Amino acid sequence: MYATYPDYTSEFPNDQLPSEGEARIIRVIEKASRLADSYVRSAGLDAPLIDVEAIEDIRGFVLDIARYYRWDENPTDEQRLRFEDARRWFEGLGTGRNRIRTATQESRKSGFHNVRLIRS
Repeated sequence: MYATYPDYTSEFPNDQLPSEGEARIIRVIEKASRLADSYVRSAGLDAPLIDVEAIEDIRGFVLDIARYYRWDENPTDEQRLRFEDARRWFEGLGTGRNRIRTATQESRKSGFHNVRLIRS
């Protein structure tokens, strides 16, 4: 996971917590982290990221996605916009428009889009 429950509550202190509280927030952070991993892999990096600086680079985007998932029934316009911005940033990572550098790797530009390779 790229964020924690305390990260969420620190980033969004005015959000009302759901009845399930911490458990629900942790589930949406895990879901958002899995989505982030799919884009990280498409950028040619090993997922999940373990480099602290790279995680810091994407943590805010993961939290925005998690927040949207948390409010999936009735998100505000701000939550929807932040979610869309985060998705666009990750899509840019997958296509090479946005870059992440870890201690051992750097994301790369891919010439392939929406391609699934299957080994036989």
